[in-house]
Amino acid sequence: GSKVIFARLYWGGGISKLWESQDSSDRKSAYFKEIKGFNTITFGTIKGKHDLIAEGKDTKWYGSYSNRGMQFMYQTSVDVTEIVKNSLGKDTNSRTFSAGNIKTSNTKPDRTGGFRDNEWTPGLFAPHYGGWALVIVYDFETDKKPDNTSNGIKPKGVYIFDGLKILAPIKIGDSETERTEKAEFPIEGFFTPASGDIKSSLTVLSFGAKVETNAENIEIQRASDETYHSVTSNYNSQGQQFNSTITNFGKHMNPLKTYHNQMDLDIFSLEDHISNKQTKTKIKLTAKVVKKGSTVYGERANIGLVAFATELYEPEVCYIETLYVRDKDKTEEQDFEPVSTNTSNKTI
Repeated sequence: GSKVIFARLYWGGGISKLWESQDSSDRKSAYFKEIKGFNTITFGTIKGKHDLIAEGKDTKWYGSYSNRGMQFMYQTSVDVTEIVKNSLGKDTNSRTFSAGNIKTSNTKPDRTGGFRDNEWTPGLFAPHYGGWALVIVYDFETDKKPDNTSNGIKPKGVYIFDGLKILAPIKIGDSETERTEKAEFPIEGFFTPASGDIKSSLTVLSFGAKVETNAENIEIQRASDETYHSVTSNYNSQGQQFNSTITNFGKHMNPLKTYHNQMDLDIFSLEDHISNKQTKTKIKLTAKVVKKGSTVYGERANIGLVAFATELYEPEVCYIETLYVRDKDKTEEQDFEPVSTNTSNKTI
């Protein structure tokens, strides 16, 4: 735990409810009653349970209500650095964490209607989901082997974007067959190794996306020609990166549970996209609304976290020194002469 320098707990949920027609004051109070406590969570470590409350600045949400019902989607987070540092150990139990009491609806969604894509959509279904993720960053820079030599762990740059970026297009023009919404994340300030392989990764956390809607993409800008290329893995093909999976470099984190309702937490390898001596890149996430005949399909991805990590250039420097000296009574540059290392012919 002493090597932990950053630990943050993220969670999100989707809430909705139908109700009888009420006057406006009844609807407002009913709305806030349904969402009360959404910024709280119970976090479990080997040392016990911790009831946590997220601050307002770390809480992002959107929702709406009408005489038919309400819907509400959110993501929030809280710093757990000290909790993780004090509990993390070297055995499985001390490296196991849990979270619960996440505010969400667990019933079949109804057509509550809602405000989406800058307009009211009466027949809109509200998503029901809930999930959490824990991000930990370590610093092994001062960690040495018993003989005080390097531990061989290469330095990395870690860039974390969090909050809530909503990609949920639903409007489409009469003459359009599709429309795209995007979010871009510029990353700069790193310098990758000058030669050899480079280990880089991209992590994306999203809630609310629909596995049946093949209308999204995760892309990265390559340094060679500044064009965008899809970031994929075994269970996250192009157009299906938001498909209710939790994966680590193309493998399910839990092979016994491969579907996670409307929650995506995927770590992608970027070995085909990051080059030597690279100093910047961009991540682009997109979601589409697509018209097929008279039916409109709109993807919905509530992006909560984008994290980029890459190995950095670590120069190996060898210094050669030559010392010069001149007599105190001399003042010209050419009066300097190398300091002799020959004991029989000392310069000074």
